[in-house]
Amino acid sequence: MNADEQTAVLTFAMRMHAKLNGNMHKGGRVNWINTRLEVLQSRLDDEVLELQEALKHGSAEDIANECADVANFAMMIADWSLESEKRGKL
Repeated sequence: MNADEQTAVLTFAMRMHAKLNGNMHKGGRVNWINTRLEVLQSRLDDEVLELQEALKHGSAEDIANECADVANFAMMIADWSLESEKRGKL
């Protein structure tokens, strides 16, 4: 990975982190680990729709924020799956 790619990844990860931090009042990891997978999938679908809308009508900042939301829900699903497997529930 070259320096430009590393910068892009780290900048995006910081955006994801900021979006998660802004929603910590919703319970953080404890909340998504204890949420049904179908709910997380539905929220991911909702965020994809919001991203599609931002791609049509939003600013670059809007698009980047929606991308971070999509990525955060994908991360939650990945974390949920790994945790569920560890617990023998997958």
